[in-house]
Amino acid sequence: MHKILCNTCGVGLYSDLKITEWKCSPCVKGLSPSALKCIACSMSNGVFIKTDNRKWLHLFCGLLLKPYIKSTQELKITKNALNCTVSYNFPQSLYQSPCVFCKSPSKSAAITCYVCKESMHISCVINKTWKIVGENFDCGCSEKKKFVRKPKNQELPPVRGPSSCLILEDIMERIIKADFLMMFREDSTNFLEGYKENILESLSARCYVDSVDEHIAIVIKRSGGQPSKKFKMTTPQNILDFREINDVVEENEPKYVENYREYEDKKITNLDHIYNFYVRGHAYFSISQVLRDLRKMIISKLQSVQTEGEKIYINNFWDLVIQHLKKNKKAFEEAVLDDWQTSLQTNQAAAKVTSIWHKEAFESRQYEMISDYSEVSEGTYKRLFTHKRGKCNGQECEDLSTLGPFELANSTWKSNNSDRSIRVECSDDCECFEDKCQNRQISLKQFQKLGHDVKEIPTWGFDTYTYRNIMAYIRHPVSQKMHKFISKALTKAINSVTTENWNIINALVYIINDTNKIFTLRDKRYADGLYNAITGLSSLLSQDIVLNEFRIHPKGTGVICSNPHGIPKNSLIIEYFGQLYSPSKWYEKQDIIKSLTNQLKKKENSVEALPDFYNIMLERHHDDPDGYDVLIVDPIFYGSYASRLSHSCSPNCGTVTMIAEGKYSIGMYALSDIKYLDELTFDYNSITESREEHLNAVCLCASSICRSFYLAHAQNSSNIPSFHNFLHRASLMLHACISKFNAIDQAICEKFYIRNCVLNDCPEWLKIWISLVLLVIEKELESISLEIYKKITLDSRLQNLVMAVDKIKYCMKRTSDHEPYYLLTPDEVQEYLWGDSESSVRKQLINLFGQLKLDQGLLNKKLTTNKDTRLQILKIRDLLRKTYPNKWKGSGIADMLHLIAYTQVFFIELCYSSFESDPVQIRHCEIMKNSCITGAFKTLNKKYSALYIQGTMCGWYKQTVEKPAASLSADKRGTMALACIEMAVEGDYSPKIRKILLDHLRERPHSTWPSKTNVKYPWGNFTNKAKVLGTPMFDATFLEDPSLLQKALDCIDVPADKCQIVQTYYKIII
Repeated sequence: MHKILCNTCGVGLYSDLKITEWKCSPCVKGLSPSALKCIACSMSNGVFIKTDNRKWLHLFCGLLLKPYIKSTQELKITKNALNCTVSYNFPQSLYQSPCVFCKSPSKSAAITCYVCKESMHISCVINKTWKIVGENFDCGCSEKKKFVRKPKNQELPPVRGPSSCLILEDIMERIIKADFLMMFREDSTNFLEGYKENILESLSARCYVDSVDEHIAIVIKRSGGQPSKKFKMTTPQNILDFREINDVVEENEPKYVENYREYEDKKITNLDHIYNFYVRGHAYFSISQVLRDLRKMIISKLQSVQTEGEKIYINNFWDLVIQHLKKNKKAFEEAVLDDWQTSLQTNQAAAKVTSIWHKEAFESRQYEMISDYSEVSEGTYKRLFTHKRGKCNGQECEDLSTLGPFELANSTWKSNNSDRSIRVECSDDCECFEDKCQNRQISLKQFQKLGHDVKEIPTWGFDTYTYRNIMAYIRHPVSQKMHKFISKALTKAINSVTTENWNIINALVYIINDTNKIFTLRDKRYADGLYNAITGLSSLLSQDIVLNEFRIHPKGTGVICSNPHGIPKNSLIIEYFGQLYSPSKWYEKQDIIKSLTNQLKKKENSVEALPDFYNIMLERHHDDPDGYDVLIVDPIFYGSYASRLSHSCSPNCGTVTMIAEGKYSIGMYALSDIKYLDELTFDYNSITESREEHLNAVCLCASSICRSFYLAHAQNSSNIPSFHNFLHRASLMLHACISKFNAIDQAICEKFYIRNCVLNDCPEWLKIWISLVLLVIEKELESISLEIYKKITLDSRLQNLVMAVDKIKYCMKRTSDHEPYYLLTPDEVQEYLWGDSESSVRKQLINLFGQLKLDQGLLNKKLTTNKDTRLQILKIRDLLRKTYPNKWKGSGIADMLHLIAYTQVFFIELCYSSFESDPVQIRHCEIMKNSCITGAFKTLNKKYSALYIQGTMCGWYKQTVEKPAASLSADKRGTMALACIEMAVEGDYSPKIRKILLDHLRERPHSTWPSKTNVKYPWGNFTNKAKVLGTPMFDATFLEDPSLLQKALDCIDVPADKCQIVQTYYKIII
């Protein structure tokens, strides 16, 4: 690429052409680009192109708004100008869309990023990093998502305007200077004692301090009207010296105090303590709070003084304090309110619950406690058993502390015990003693008892917005201990109060008044500072206004530790029991639920977007002798209290799939020591592709590392590699149908842990397909550098592949196990192209010619060879193009015939019998989020279409598609199936429309043909009576030769007698 600059104005662009002299279009017209404004972005300067209505458009704006641009000339750079005139049709909505960057109206048109779906003004995007992907605009978020993460709460400083703090410090420094004898100081030994005594004697002779300014000029007037005596003093050098405070608690203070208020009152004896711990600690939010503590200090001092002069000094000092505070009260309170607004505006971007503020706990959903897994799908319980065993040597299993921790990155326990490290419990085969071994918790039922060790209660939490508002108003200095208070102590108190849990003040009072040594002195000081903030702000605004910014929300039923001794780290909490589903039966039920939910949304418009979910996957270990497998555990009706644990981004519990007594079970374990009244939580680790669901799933875990939402948003969680597009996935299916399962296929299955559990009951073609998909996964993993991402990708791919195979096997049991595709032989292709059946290409052309009233002589010729047949089809192509040059029924069908003539691989879909599932019972609480009605809602059947298996195979990487056959049908349009010949749509096929189609075939051959709601393209009918599939686009992928499509398109306008005829592909299975 070469940079070309305008000789006149200096604007530049990049081009493949080497041009030394060039003028931009405005300069050719004698205009300056700085005097012009783009019709799209309203900005001047840059490379402009002309429009057909005598306006100007930036070249890059034209690229960004390509769908709305109609170029009347080919875009060329000539010696004199950018030789292009365009017409445009910008809808008014482009200028009314909100911008994610400036959030304000603009004269600039807005464009939408195809990745994040956000709208943004062109004028806001121009200086940012963006790119064009095909015809789509990417604002750069696709790259940013790889590297940029949102900062956690603990990584952000408390944000509050400093105005009120600075004003209060200034007030207090004046008050401190007013104590010129340093009587209220922690250390006044440097003050000249003789000078101090002289002043106090004067004060005792019925003298008083008239005024004190910042320079400490003291005027003493005698009461009898005698001449005044004036003392002028310089400020002591150490009067504003204060020691640094790094914590809200000093080293020599106790960890717990029973009567906090009494303890604190005893500490408020000098100005140093008030200034260091309260003023610098940002603990005052009203003048009355300052006055209250200074009064306590004055009273304490008055009780200890002995001379009359000291009492007079104290009283005069108190008068001066009141004067200073009254004088500055208005300025301080205005600053407090300004800081409040600054804080709210700064934290506005934080995630918060925007729905109605529920101040009542959610009704508890009832369930039946069970002590083992309950089989729903036939044969699933048997799939829990395994031949994997361990045999420890009796070492490192007698102490809980040596059995962990659990390493998520490697999905195993980091333990020196050989059994624990492979997630197997010790057994009678081991050399350890049963009564001392701590690695038999599941086998020996050593779980935490509900009602004794733990209890279920309605739990509460707060979102990131509230967390950051608390950060802004909590006592300083800032430290990690502050975050520990917010995420641990405060949440514990919120769940411990008995009434009005939604009111944060009640939790703060609960902490302050604690006498059971549940909360430390540090906790109480943090709580006291926050209490001061809320009550101080409430005195200036109103309590309702202030509490609205410190919302506490109900989370539902949760579990807290009720054992006063707590729960040690690595302890088994309880097994995660529930109803056991195979993937096929689970998604069968979910598809019905999704359909019902969508119906209710349309009908009642009241169902919330987020249904409750409790299910969890039980995965067999990769190193299991029988291989990997997946089952789903659903405890919504029958389960253990493990399913009632709330989510946390910083959990104290976690699930581990263990083997105990030869059977798999999911254990919930303590990942850290859990203290009395702590809530038990675990990380749901859930994702959604719905942006709406993501934004509604506001996290209430109150963790210092909260991710803001408990459902992570992945624009496309499948995010499969670009090479594994639709045509590639379909080609793998056909390859599987014409190949033999061999040792190489077996080896790749073994490498990725696919053994008997998955391969049993698989026909040969399905095993081959599994091995081909595993090769795709292997290739994808090679492109990932970070090991943790490799593991995440591998886990996700294997889960989806195994679940897709389970669905396929389930359908085959109800229908048949034949191949999904059948490759046509050369003779069968000849019959399809030129046979006498009603669905042959020849018969379709006869019907079309009848509609067009054309001579059918070319169609009556008897042809038996591949070469002659394809040549004849190309001749018919030329006739149609010549007869009807700009009509779809002419030149449009001619192009379809050309593509047929250049197709080498023809195959048909072998349909399976459609069927209905057994009745599935759906209950109220599975449809309505907050419903606790456990009775049946409806009993329904899921319908499986004839192409369900093919649709599932093509979409193997994603299990949430309710109707995969419908997705398959849409994806085939223009990729594996061409537009219908005999039932062609009436419509124009102008050179412009034809160019759109041919450009699409060159640039995006794996994608369905272009379609727009406001544009009616003529290729809308893809009816295929013969059910025969095949296109040059598919050939290029299947035969791994992109040049095949290029050759077909290169000769699309070449006369038939000059075209090179292709051969029909066929493979004999050996």
